[in-house]
Formats: sequence, structure tokens, C-alpha cells
Amino acid sequence: MEWWRRMVVPVKRAFVSVASRVKSRKDGGGILKLEDEVQTCEYRDVQVMWEMMMIQRSDMELSHSTNKRKK
Repeated sequence: MEWWRRMVVPVKRAFVSVASRVKSRKDGGGILKLEDEVQTCEYRDVQVMWEMMMIQRSDMELSHSTNKRKK
């Protein structure tokens, strides 16, 4: 019975891990869902903060890509 547990537990962990990743993509969750909620929010300050975060994110991605080129 012990050998059975040693086989099943790692397989179960792997299955749960993969299933959770697939599920989140299927639901359209994460940043896309958050972006949709922010865009439909009536409060202007929330939308302004979102825009500031996106600008900062794009700046970080741009600097990261230029750092990659230098290496």
C-alpha cells in the first residue's frame, strides 16, 4: 500500500497544479479580468491609477528588453 501512495501523491499534485493553471486561463481570469473591471468602474481615480500602472509596466518591459540586448 505504501508504494501506491508514493505513486499516487506526486501524480495527484501534478494534476492539481496543471488543472489550476488551465482553469485560470479558461476563465479569462487574472489581469484581463481585472482590466475589464477597472475600465467599467465609474470612479475616475481608479482608472487613472490603472493607466499609471500600465505606463509603469510598459516602461519596465521596455527597459528589460533593452537590458537583454546589451547582454
